[in-house]
Amino acid sequence: MRIHHGQLVFSATDLVNFLGCRHASYLDRRQLDDPMPIAPPDPLLELLQAKGMQHERQHLESLRARGKGIVEIEATGSLIDRVAKTRAAMASGAEVIYQGALLDGQWHGYADFLVKVPGTSKLGPYLYEPVDTKLSLTAKPKHAIQLAVYARLLAAEQGVAPPTMHIVLGTTRSQPFVWPTSITTSMPRGSAWRISCARCRPPPRANPAVTARSAGGATAASGLGRAR
Repeated sequence: MRIHHGQLVFSATDLVNFLGCRHASYLDRRQLDDPMPIAPPDPLLELLQAKGMQHERQHLESLRARGKGIVEIEATGSLIDRVAKTRAAMASGAEVIYQGALLDGQWHGYADFLVKVPGTSKLGPYLYEPVDTKLSLTAKPKHAIQLAVYARLLAAEQGVAPPTMHIVLGTTRSQPFVWPTSITTSMPRGSAWRISCARCRPPPRANPAVTARSAGGATAASGLGRAR
């Protein structure tokens, strides 16, 4: 989440966080408006991030080894500059765009890979599908949510939604896991407004009297599942 030209702009991570915990979204917004000291990086998380980048680069090199024409969008420059470079690469028909930047309204994202496939779009006789790399050994719902945001952003750019979305898992499997975009593209719609509301004010505080009366019921219900 960031402020871009005076308005809140959200990412796939913001949507995942909001769906998992509304209070986390409020804390993110408060950090933006009133920054507080941040704890030192967790060494384990840093290691996982390094491994994730290694996995991503390995997939990039595998595409190069297969002779794919790759346009790499550098991580320097402003969001607008990176979006402009990505749009130029899409218009030119690049086979693969690495770290493409996408922006539409209050949503933005940086897709690991945008891969050219046959089809019809406002770009011409081709379109792009999002491909993400994950260390995970299995595809998870949060991965679908992230790709759904990229698919929505791509639809705005090319005039048509990508038919499928792909995840390159951290396994020996050579083929990416594939999702049909139709099952997820509706998820980001309206979510920016709901996240904005959550971040404009804190979640309502629990009423102590109600909490006390509900304690027994909550304990009994704990075996059935946890509310979020």
